[in-house]
Amino acid sequence: MKRKTILYSIAAVLLALAATLAQPTPADQKSFGAALTFTSAIPNKRVHVISAHDDRGQPFPHAGSFGPAADPQNAGKTMGTPGGYGLPEWVEFQWRERSYPGVEMHEGQSYEAWGALVDKETAKLAIKKQRVYLTKHIPPEVAAEIIAAQAAAKPGKLSTKMLFLYLVWTNGGIKVRWRISVDDPGPEPTDWQGEPLE
Repeated sequence: MKRKTILYSIAAVLLALAATLAQPTPADQKSFGAALTFTSAIPNKRVHVISAHDDRGQPFPHAGSFGPAADPQNAGKTMGTPGGYGLPEWVEFQWRERSYPGVEMHEGQSYEAWGALVDKETAKLAIKKQRVYLTKHIPPEVAAEIIAAQAAAKPGKLSTKMLFLYLVWTNGGIKVRWRISVDDPGPEPTDWQGEPLE
């Protein structure tokens, strides 16, 4: 039985490896990845992301819930683009905005009871939706530079150049900001580019 279990484990690993190798890489697709940061410039509001999907209809990772930042271009929740497909053309988000800091937790109140009250109040709020275009904000020459750097990266090593993409929730909707960071030693990161926040 132990030998059979080991064989099944080996087969599962080989199948997973084959599936990974079969997926197109960013270089094959002429696409590129990025470090995504979710942040908000909406004063006195907390953003609750309900769902997100990309242009392939696939679920897209998001930061869940986050409050306003004094400097939204230097704060927020950061994650990478998923899988080996690079940055999607667009992502559609659905979210709610509630008052911040919001429902206070009273002395003696359990965390579960407080959380249930927050969920109840949040569920009453209107759902907002926006399709956010990502790749169109990145100039072709910048995309080519990132793709070349990622293709040249050694196995298991990060690219020497990284695209930092900020999705900033504002009173006027979600804005896209970006810049390039270069691995040390090298020049300072480029200035922020993209949509104005005001």
